[in-house]
Amino acid sequence: MDALYFNTKNRDALFEELGIPLDAPTIFDSGRDWVIQWIGKLPLVTEMDEDGVETVTEWQEGEFFNIYLKGQRNMDYFTTGVNQAVQILPEPKTPMITLF
Repeated sequence: MDALYFNTKNRDALFEELGIPLDAPTIFDSGRDWVIQWIGKLPLVTEMDEDGVETVTEWQEGEFFNIYLKGQRNMDYFTTGVNQAVQILPEPKTPMITLF
């Protein structure tokens, strides 16, 4: 199974393009040899107050997700055919993060 990392500026349009219900869970199995894992917004800048509480002051542009897939047809589709997302290369070094 291969994994691809993406960014989108329009979640609803992406879900419509992929045929995913808008109320899909964080991990959605398409039943067509690919699974989407929604990550969402990622912090760009954080600040720590005097009590040690970290607050996000600026977010990265867009929302992020992973696609886990099998087969060359799916690989070709997600790398060249998806209009509402941009593939990010290389994958982040720490894909497991705390979501805010």
